[in-house]
Amino acid sequence: PMLKSTRLFLDTNVDWELYAKSIFNPNWDTLTKNQKRRFIELLQKVYIKKYGKLFSTKAKFSVSFRPTEYKMLRGENFARVKTTISSTSSDLEFDIDFVFHEGPKRWALCDVYVDGVSKSRAYRSQVRKIYKKKGYEGVMSAFKRALNKA
Repeated sequence: PMLKSTRLFLDTNVDWELYAKSIFNPNWDTLTKNQKRRFIELLQKVYIKKYGKLFSTKAKFSVSFRPTEYKMLRGENFARVKTTISSTSSDLEFDIDFVFHEGPKRWALCDVYVDGVSKSRAYRSQVRKIYKKKGYEGVMSAFKRALNKA
């Protein structure tokens, strides 16, 4: 089970709404407030169940940072923090870039690039196909299957 402190850390530092919007675009604005809320809640559950196990107090790794890139897009500030994560107990190493958005109160995570591939962009292409064929409920069903599979 995930530590409560880990869940609190994720909920505090991830901009779940912006992440959900980037996954569901260009159809985000067609959703009702309730549909948006339901999708965000399901997205959180999927990600926490799928990736929460990686947040272990026993994990031993090192992180190296490369220069951070700042960008303004549609009047919003973003920062891409480039990192390489290396296991201290094996030869495992991978690049992860964390994209943060400057909100009114804080910078918060809104996307993750693993080995150069955006997680939100990868999900967006899948969501567009499902939404086009099966609508909102089809997308929700697909995410519920992903939750059960994780």
